[in-house]
Amino acid sequence: MEPIFINQYIVSENTTPNYHHAVAQGQGEPASPHDRDRPGKIVRGIGLAAAGILSVFCFLIEAYGLMAIGLLLTAVYIFRIFFAKRRPESNLNKLTSVNPLNELKWIRIVKFYETQIEVEDPRYGGKYQYDTIIRRSEDPLYCTVWFADRTSIRILKNGFISGNYTDFETFIDRIILKNRGNE
Repeated sequence: MEPIFINQYIVSENTTPNYHHAVAQGQGEPASPHDRDRPGKIVRGIGLAAAGILSVFCFLIEAYGLMAIGLLLTAVYIFRIFFAKRRPESNLNKLTSVNPLNELKWIRIVKFYETQIEVEDPRYGGKYQYDTIIRRSEDPLYCTVWFADRTSIRILKNGFISGNYTDFETFIDRIILKNRGNE
């Protein structure tokens, strides 16, 4: 039995763009050398000043336990400002967007036969019946077919290998109208 429509697209776990520091040359825009370390140095400087003030204040009121905490914080901030190892320049100077297509996970194939729908997907595969389709919704890239048991199948509008979206839309709308007439 030959399928009427075949829709295929790539599915990934995370489809939102992520950002990271690129190691590869030629990607992203170089960060300004003036802005690279400045926010961190300002925050560490403020922390150093606050820890120093805490230590002096605690010494004056003879609260030696809090003074020890203030001295410890002062030592940590001094270490972070002057002695902490800096990241290599190649990791800091470029910021690039990670394309979701770089994080491909699997291919989903949705086949529409005369009597049923078959989803070939290693994680969410299965078979669905036409008589349980209740509605169809759309967004700019996908059409979603909804079933009575609150499950759905997403169809990539330009992902048809066999058939086209216009014919598919007509086909599904006829099934939805037929199912509404059976209620």
